[in-house]
Amino acid sequence: MVDLLVDAKNRLTDLITRYRHRVDYLSIRLESGEQTNILLRGDRFETLSDVIVLGGQVRACYRGGWGFTSFNRMEDIATQIENTIAVARLIGDDETLLSPIEPIEASCSLPLVGIDPRQVSIARKKSYVPTMVKFSVMLTPKSPLYQFVMGIVPSKSSSPPPMAPYSTSLG
Repeated sequence: MVDLLVDAKNRLTDLITRYRHRVDYLSIRLESGEQTNILLRGDRFETLSDVIVLGGQVRACYRGGWGFTSFNRMEDIATQIENTIAVARLIGDDETLLSPIEPIEASCSLPLVGIDPRQVSIARKKSYVPTMVKFSVMLTPKSPLYQFVMGIVPSKSSSPPPMAPYSTSLG
C-alpha cells in the first residue's frame, strides 16, 4: 500500500503543476483505506473480499468562484480536476481573496484502538458472520428481543398502547 500512496502522491504533484496556472487556488486531498466486504444472499456468501480504497477531493477557486468534486478512482482524477476548474471558472466573476500561505503537504494516520482489523484474516472475519447474522435477526423490529430492549409493549389491538402517567417534581 505504501508504494500505491507514493505513486498517487507523485501523480498529484504532477497534476497540480499542470493545472495550477488555470485557477487562483487548487487543492487535492487524497484518502486511502482498507476494507473487507462481506455480502450474504440469504445464508450464502456472495462476496468476500479485502480491498484498498483510494479516493479524495478536489477544490479549485477562480475569481471568487469555487468548484468541488470528489473521486474514488485515481484513473478519473485528471477529468475531475478539469471539471472542478470548469465549475470554478464558470461561476467566478469577482476576485479571489485568500491569505498568503505556503502549500501544506501532510500525511495523517488515524490511530487504531484495540484490535487492528487489518491483522485479522479474512477467514477469521468470515467465521464471525454466522454469529452476527443471528444477532441481526434477533434485533429486527418485530423480534421479541428487540421489542424488549427498546421497551416496546406489543399490543393485540390496532390501538396505540396506553400512555404512562406523567409526573414531575421540582426541587
